[in-house]
Amino acid sequence: MILVTGGTGFIGRVIVKRLLEQNQKVRVLSRNADVTPIHSNLEYSNASILDLDSLKKAVQGCDVIIHLVGIIRESRKQTFEKIHVQGTQNLVQAVKEAGTQKFIHISALGARSAARSRYHKTKWEAEEIVRSSGTSFVIFRPSIVFGKEDEFINFFANMIRFFPGVLGFVPVIGSGRNKFQPIWVEDVASCFVKAALDAKIANKEYILAGPEIYTYDELLDLIMEILNKKRIKLHFPYSFMKTAAFFIGKLPNPMINRDQVIMLEEDNIGDNSNMKKDFSIEPASMEQILKTYYGLDWRSG
Repeated sequence: MILVTGGTGFIGRVIVKRLLEQNQKVRVLSRNADVTPIHSNLEYSNASILDLDSLKKAVQGCDVIIHLVGIIRESRKQTFEKIHVQGTQNLVQAVKEAGTQKFIHISALGARSAARSRYHKTKWEAEEIVRSSGTSFVIFRPSIVFGKEDEFINFFANMIRFFPGVLGFVPVIGSGRNKFQPIWVEDVASCFVKAALDAKIANKEYILAGPEIYTYDELLDLIMEILNKKRIKLHFPYSFMKTAAFFIGKLPNPMINRDQVIMLEEDNIGDNSNMKKDFSIEPASMEQILKTYYGLDWRSG
């Protein structure tokens, strides 16, 4: 049995689907366990990563844990420290008591002890908890993950199409020269599934990144090309956007927060050679995927 936390999210749904296709038994952590499973090998466990007792029940009988829970924006009840650090600590404790064989953890490219953003700092703290757990582990640090239902590319696409695209411009935070190395969600899922099923992949850490590097400006240009919409890119200084994001972040559902602006000041790229070697994968081209898979959907919007 494989337990997947965050199994109902964007990345989690693809991983769960792949595991079921491999005839694996999957248990998905959910706060709504009354959902009717869509597959005979799928079940739901009513648990929260902030509730240790419920986690202890959820991990029983599970050989592998895939931990995907994370947030990019905080709320009063969900902070980076609670979700990334405390949640991972709780899950690791439950796993150790249950004797689970492997812990597969999603972190983030840019996570490090001296990170400027709290998001990356807490992701690093969670990594440290996993590394020191005494359980066999695999840590993945993905760059921007794109797919049909992602928040990142769709956010820019909708901004270009609607607001403030209708005014003929799109806002760009900073110079637009910061770099991204996006990876397709299906490639991410392939890595997670192989890590779960291959005993030889253990106590290792991987950067998950695509084959192409784009600047912020180039990424917007690509999306505009696919949408066949021309927009002026209006650049706003980081200093201005940090101040604006501080106040925007106080809203109930903010589009952006100060931590995200800080992260945009850094490149989000890395060496994916170990990923390609150990997982026998050549990551898909973002341009090819967007043009062949998303183009018609986006243009019809």
